[in-house]
Amino acid sequence: MKGKILGVAAGELTGAITGDDGKRYRYVIADWRGERPASVGAVVDFEVEGGAARDVYPAVGAFAGVGAGAASVEALARSSGGEKVIGLFKGTLALPLAILVLVAFFLPALSSPALTVSQVGLDKVTTAAGLNLEQAEHGRRRLADLERDLARFKTEAARGGSGAPDSVYGYGNVGDRIASLEEQRAEVRKGLGAVDFLKTVDTALILRFAAVLAALWLIWQAWAGAALRPWELAAGAAAILAGGLTFLLRSAILGLFSAMNPLGEAAAARAEALISVEIGPWLLLAAGAGLIASGLGLVRNPLGRT
Repeated sequence: MKGKILGVAAGELTGAITGDDGKRYRYVIADWRGERPASVGAVVDFEVEGGAARDVYPAVGAFAGVGAGAASVEALARSSGGEKVIGLFKGTLALPLAILVLVAFFLPALSSPALTVSQVGLDKVTTAAGLNLEQAEHGRRRLADLERDLARFKTEAARGGSGAPDSVYGYGNVGDRIASLEEQRAEVRKGLGAVDFLKTVDTALILRFAAVLAALWLIWQAWAGAALRPWELAAGAAAILAGGLTFLLRSAILGLFSAMNPLGEAAAARAEALISVEIGPWLLLAAGAGLIASGLGLVRNPLGRT
């Protein structure tokens, strides 16, 4: 009867065969008649005796499909393209680090209770954090009102002195009113500065995609056999920029929380615990530093020595 080896027990002392009749038959190693060890999937010819398989012989081409995957991988590695890829991985840091940049770009970058995003979704963080940058217009109008009131009270102070009574609100004096308005103006300016900083970082986020383009170009140049050092430096700088923008975005969000929340630094401290930088930006910084070091000739691929 013919069949296929279904399994080989630990130590290969016993095994099981699925016969062409659909039944399973056990056999012991003493009944194996092949020159090489039995393997799962090998086609065999055997006799059935007492419900067990006896005199198990490997059929012609029994092992043709066994280990085919490993053989195909080995054949691929020995092909001209495979040897070229292996050579690029072993000969320079450009290819492995460029691939690391691409992987890091799609790993988590920033996380908050609302969402976790990669570099691709960083522009969603501002909205998810509940920060409306359009509030800046209200702040600018408020600042204009404060400047107008300050000018008026300073004029009154110049005429009647800072101790003159406040004729507008009917209590206190002009000097106290000026001090209060200046304090309010400082707070509004702080908030507007934080908003402007966040807007600037939010606009600059488009530059993070330069890391992907530079990494892809570096891979292409490596495959084409071109000089890599200038492109390693460019890709390294782009990767560091992308990673650094993540930290800047987090800092800008925390700064705005601090400037616009009545609790100030306390609110920022709570937000700091909720908004964290994930592994993606750290890998971008590491890969970028490695590419720059490689481009400057400071480091070499250790695999190139093997």
